[in-house]
Amino acid sequence: MELLLTAIIISLALILAFSDGANDESMSPLLGSGIFSMKAACIIGALSIIIGALLLTSRIKHTLSMELISVSLSGEAVFIILVSSLAWLLVTAYMGWPSSLTQAIIGSAVSVALVKYGIHAIDANILFKLVIGWVLSPVVGLVMTFTIYKTLQFAIIRRIKSISERESIEYIAAIMLIPWSMLMGASRCGNDLASILAYLPPQFRTPMIDLIGGGVVALGLLTLGRRVLRSMGFKLVELVPSSSLSVLMSSSLIMFLATQIGIPFSATHVMSASIIGAGAARGSTVSTYNVLKLLVIWMTSFPAVFGISLVLAEVFL
Repeated sequence: MELLLTAIIISLALILAFSDGANDESMSPLLGSGIFSMKAACIIGALSIIIGALLLTSRIKHTLSMELISVSLSGEAVFIILVSSLAWLLVTAYMGWPSSLTQAIIGSAVSVALVKYGIHAIDANILFKLVIGWVLSPVVGLVMTFTIYKTLQFAIIRRIKSISERESIEYIAAIMLIPWSMLMGASRCGNDLASILAYLPPQFRTPMIDLIGGGVVALGLLTLGRRVLRSMGFKLVELVPSSSLSVLMSSSLIMFLATQIGIPFSATHVMSASIIGAGAARGSTVSTYNVLKLLVIWMTSFPAVFGISLVLAEVFL
C-alpha cells in the first residue's frame, strides 16, 4: 500500500511539472518582441528549464521542507497537497487565469500541516516573509520595468533620429533578450520545480529527480506552452525588443535573487506585472480586463487552495 501511494505521489508531481511547463510564461517577452519565432522561444525556454532544474532548486526546497514546515509530512499529507494544487491549476486553467503554482503548493502544504500536526508545525515568521514577498515582488517588478524602460528611453531611444537607427537599437535589444530570457526561464524552473518536489519522500529529493522533473517541465512547454506564450506575449500589452528587454531584466533579476535566498515567489505574477510596467512606460494600451483577472488570481490563490486542502485534510487525515 505504501509503495502504491508513493507511485501515485510521484505521478502527481510529474503531472504538476508538466502542467507548470505548459503554463510557463517566461519566454513570452522573447516571443512578444516580434523577432523570435515560437519554435525558437520554446527551444530556448526548454534549455533554460533544464539548467534551472539542475542548478537552482536546492534553496527553495530547503525553505519549504525544512523551515516553513518543521515536521516530516506523511504520504497521505503529500498526496492531498499535490491533489489540491492540481485541482486549483485545473480550475484556473479552465477559467483562463494565469495561476501561481508556488502559491498553490504552499497554501496547500500549510493547510495540511495545520490540520494534521497543529500550528506548532508551521514557522509563522517564514510564512509571513513569503506572503510579503508575494505582495511586493509584482509591485517591484512593475516599478523596475517602468524605470528601466524610461532610463533606456531617456539615455538612448529619444536621441535616435532615423528609422534605421531605431531598428539597429531594437535589433541589439533583441540579441540581449537571449541571455536574460534564459536567466528568467532557469530561475522560474528553479522556483516552481523546487516547490513541486519539496515534499516528496526524502529518497526522491535527488539531482536525478531534479533532472527528470526539469525534462517533464520542458516537455510541457514544448508541447502545450504555446497558448500561454502567445497570450502573455501579445494580448496583455504590445511589446517591442527594447520593452521586452526591460521586462526580462527586472523579472529575471527578481526571480534569480529569490531562488538564491530561498524565497519562492510567483514567477507568473512578477512577469505579468513587469509586462504591465513596460506597457505603461511606452504609453501602450493595457488590457484592463486582463489586469483585473491578474489581481483576482493574485489575491485568491493562497486562500482558495488553503480551503480545498483544509476540507480534504479534515476528511481524510
